[in-house]
Order: sequence, then structure tokens, then C-alpha cells
Amino acid sequence: MMLSETRIIPWLGTRFPVWRRASAILEHVPMSTARPDTAELQLTTGGLADCGYAAALARDPESSYFAMSTELSREIDTAQREGERTRERALMLLARICSLQLNPDNKRAPFQPEWKASDGRRRFIPEDLLTDEVASLSELAGGVTYPLLKARLADIVWLRDRRRGIAFAHMAIDIYCSLPLDDDNWLLSARDGWRRALQLAKGIGDVGRVVLIEAALVQAFRDTVATPGHLSTSYLWPLWIEGVARAQAAEVGELLAAHAEARRLESVYRAALEYAEAAARWFQLAPEGVRRRAAMLVIAGRMMAALGDAAGAALAQKYWYAKAIEILRSVPGGYRHEHQVDDMIASLRTKQDAAGRAALDEMEPFKYVIDLAPYVAQAKLRMQGYSPWVALGTLVRIHSLPNREQLIAAVERNAAAGSVSGMHDAMVYADDGRAVADGRAPALMVPNVPPR
Repeated sequence: MMLSETRIIPWLGTRFPVWRRASAILEHVPMSTARPDTAELQLTTGGLADCGYAAALARDPESSYFAMSTELSREIDTAQREGERTRERALMLLARICSLQLNPDNKRAPFQPEWKASDGRRRFIPEDLLTDEVASLSELAGGVTYPLLKARLADIVWLRDRRRGIAFAHMAIDIYCSLPLDDDNWLLSARDGWRRALQLAKGIGDVGRVVLIEAALVQAFRDTVATPGHLSTSYLWPLWIEGVARAQAAEVGELLAAHAEARRLESVYRAALEYAEAAARWFQLAPEGVRRRAAMLVIAGRMMAALGDAAGAALAQKYWYAKAIEILRSVPGGYRHEHQVDDMIASLRTKQDAAGRAALDEMEPFKYVIDLAPYVAQAKLRMQGYSPWVALGTLVRIHSLPNREQLIAAVERNAAAGSVSGMHDAMVYADDGRAVADGRAPALMVPNVPPR
């Protein structure tokens, strides 16, 4: 029996706040790759422009694709009630486009479906667009006034049909770069937008736009680096991951190094560590930056050692000492003697061994009983009046049920190889507290396996 998605989603939406907005989108975006029933209707630029998307987007000032998808989905409900199938198709197309998840890490397919199942089912992706839809979107893009939607339309048109001209790449880059560089917008959509703009500019060889993006993000970093708790180092991430801004690398590294030292003097070791590690990364890009990178790695190692000294629990101490040793070992060989790195590592190993022995003394069995009865009663109450299939469907959407055959096969593979430790997670310690074997590999984790 197939579980009805349209029966489960509305129930979740009425009982869990996080689903109230998502349910509207899920109801209008098919889970398969099949075309919608309205696919035979001719879609025109005028139909898109007059479908009511602007009024829908104006209802929610929140600048995010999720909010836009929600409002467009509500407008789809209105079109369905009024029997306006052409308008419904236009709204549905825009809602699907807004539902796409921008993932700049995947350069070949930067727009991922909102949902994907292990059996191959998925929601909408740009490759599902028909020729007439791409044509209509290309004509609509220029007249759209909402920056996020305009950038998304131009980006997808360029991605799907480059014969329509490089102007769409330019449009996407420029609109992405108009997104405000502040904390709220950066986390919602600007971070991925600016990085996507950088990718597009590099992809078309537009050196001028690359330089402008570099300058804007570096300036945003300069303006905020002294503000405690700000996302200043996050502004640098698109530049670092895309391998640009090498000309500014030395300046960026020195700014980060100065703030690392300031936080160290204030004994704010975690902040100092963040700045020092970032400085080491940027000195790696800078010409003649090897010496400064070595110094930053040493500072980062000292910060980690200080965090270990300040930790209350022996396990925490052991962790930070191990991290400090790891980063100190990455100091280039030519600078190890200058910074007495080998002596620091030897001292940290002594502390690490002592912390390991102390951790054994700290360990003790404990028992904590959780009474699940209230939760079970609440779940039964919420499912009252629904069929067992709906209840099962709800459970499966929360967490996939285990696949017995797959789990047995995983154990048998390890057994055949003579690897007993591969059948379970474990960390093996020597008598002095040193970790001598790490068996924490998730051998029995079989992701995306259909339940049986």
C-alpha cells in the first residue's frame, strides 16, 4: 500500500510549527520527476508576469527563498480554488524554482532538489524545465524587481541555455552581489549568493567582477573584524574556498594575527584560536607568507594547550593536548627550531599521558532512566483518528526504519574479513590512558536503506 503524502503533511502542519510553512510547499512540489498535470498548458511570459507572484512575495518581507516558496504556494491554493489552471502552472513553476537548494560546493549541479529519496524519487531540479519554460523565464527575469528571484531566474537560464547570452550570467552575478553584507542576510541567503557570484564570474573569465567581489568581501571583513562575536571571518570563506584574493592574503593574515594576539592577552583563548587558525590559512596563500604561517600555527597550538590546561575534566584536557600536538606537527620543518616546537610537543605529550591516566580515574558507571510514558501518550493522542498506515508513514518520515538484510550483510562482511572490532564502535585504551586503537567507524550505519 502506498502512503498518502497529502494526508500526512497537513496533519504535521497543524501540530508542529516547523511544518506549518513547509507543508504548503511540499503539497505543491511533486516527489517524482513526472511532469505536473498542467504541463500541457502553454506558458507565456505574460502568464508568468501576471500570475500574482509579486503580490504573494510582498506579503512576507523576509528575504529568503523558503519564505518566497511559502507565499507562492499559498497563491497556488487561491488559483486552484478559482480554477485558473494557467495561473496555477505559472505560480507552481516559480514556487519550484524558489524551492531549489543552492549548494555552491556542487559546481556541476549547484541547484539541488528540496528533497531526494533513496529510491531515486526527488523534487524539482533545473533539468526538469521544458524549453518553453526556460524561454519564458528568460523573458521574465529582466522585469522582476525582487533581487533573490531575479538572481535565481538569471542563474538558472544561464545554467540551462547559455545560447541565450552571457547577459544572464552578468545579471545573476550583479544581483547576488547586491545582497546586503550583514549578519541576518548573510546567514539567510547572502553567503551562498556571493559565493555563487564568485563562481559565475570565475567561470566566464570576468576578472573585473572577480576583483570587485574580492574587494567587497575583504572590506566587509575589515569593517567587522574588531567586533566581538561577529561573523567577520565568515565573509572570508567564499574567497578562501574559491582560491581568490591572494593579493590581499598578507593583509588579511596580519589583521587576523593582530586580533589573535589581542584575544590571547585578554585570555579569551577560543576567540584567539579562531583568529590564529584563520591567519595561518591566509598566510599560506600570501607570497613569502611561510614564516608568518608558522608563527600562527605555533600560536594556535599554544591556545589549544591553554584550553587544555583550563579544562576541568581530564578527557577534555586530553582532547585539547592532542589537538595542540596535531597542529604543532604541521609547522614547517624550517621553523620548528626557531619556535622550539619539538620541546612544546614533548611537554604536551607528558600532559596528554597524565590526562589519559586521570581520565580512567574519573570514569564511573551511571544509570539514568527516562520515563517515555508521557511522550507515548502524547503521540497516541496526536494520532487519534488516523489509520495505522498514516501513523507508520509519519514515523518513517522522522527516521527510516532499519533494513534487516543490509545490517546482517554488513556484519557478515566484517566477520568474513576476521574483523570483530568492525562489528561495533569502540575506543581501546592502554593501561596508562593512551588511546591505542580507534574503532569508532560506523560499520553498521547503512544510510538511505528502505525499511523492511
